[in-house]
Amino acid sequence: MEFPEVTTHAILLDKTRTQILLIKWRNPLGQKVWGFPGGHIKIGEKVEDSIVREVKEETGYQIEVNRLLGVYDNIVRDVSSKKIIAHIINIIWMAKVVSGALDSREDEEIIRAKWFPFASAKKLRMSPTARKILEDALSIIVGKDEKKDGC
Repeated sequence: MEFPEVTTHAILLDKTRTQILLIKWRNPLGQKVWGFPGGHIKIGEKVEDSIVREVKEETGYQIEVNRLLGVYDNIVRDVSSKKIIAHIINIIWMAKVVSGALDSREDEEIIRAKWFPFASAKKLRMSPTARKILEDALSIIVGKDEKKDGC
């Protein structure tokens, strides 16, 4: 019996709250797509500790986790056979950068990290799950900004 993978990711905004940090990576199909900094939870590692570790590894930033945005299923199917290639459970956190500088190093999975204005982020190539996460995050961020509240 196979089980889903569990990952954790962060929604990070710049200090002006007008840009979002995204990661270009190779998905299970080998496609280059944009998503959110984060990754797998190690055995014995607490969920919040894993997101702090993953963001530091992928971006160079030290973060503070604020709140849970949600839990999302990402079921990846082969385009032609429709066979399930991967089932990933994504735990998404709203977080903020507390220190560090962007230091994105390419590796076997991550291609780069970059800040994007919200409108530009919406136009990038993403998985349907990542797009839903972006929409949910921006609806909260824009709503809070309209109320003059912080993330």
